[in-house]
Amino acid sequence: MLFFGVTIDRFGRRTGIVFATLFLILGIILATASHGSNHLGMFWMMIVARGVAGFGAGGEYPVCGTSAAEASDETVGVRRKRGILVAMATDFSIDLGFVGAGIVALIVLACYHNKSTEGVWRICFGLGIVVSAPKLCVKSVAYHQ
Repeated sequence: MLFFGVTIDRFGRRTGIVFATLFLILGIILATASHGSNHLGMFWMMIVARGVAGFGAGGEYPVCGTSAAEASDETVGVRRKRGILVAMATDFSIDLGFVGAGIVALIVLACYHNKSTEGVWRICFGLGIVVSAPKLCVKSVAYHQ
């Protein structure tokens, strides 16, 4: 958060959110492709990949939080409801994502007939790429206007 907070102050929000989302997507791709000569090697590749993804996800907080706070300051009616609107735009979507990720994992596991195989977690991470990649396009267009 600190790194991307300084980045958006220096280079602008659009640059910050594009780089944060790129780090997030890169981390998810690396996590999906994790492999190693043994389980320990794959585990460490997964740790590094999730660290890269976490770095990108942490970068989205300062950019999106600032944008949500400024957007809720446009009119007097909206300004009175600023707290709940910012919370809904930031925290609620994250919490909903946690629940959605659990449901997706259960659906994928059911498709594998409840057998714990390597394909389940790879598909779940891969679906994260499908969700994150369009976000990059939307954010870069939104901050360009």
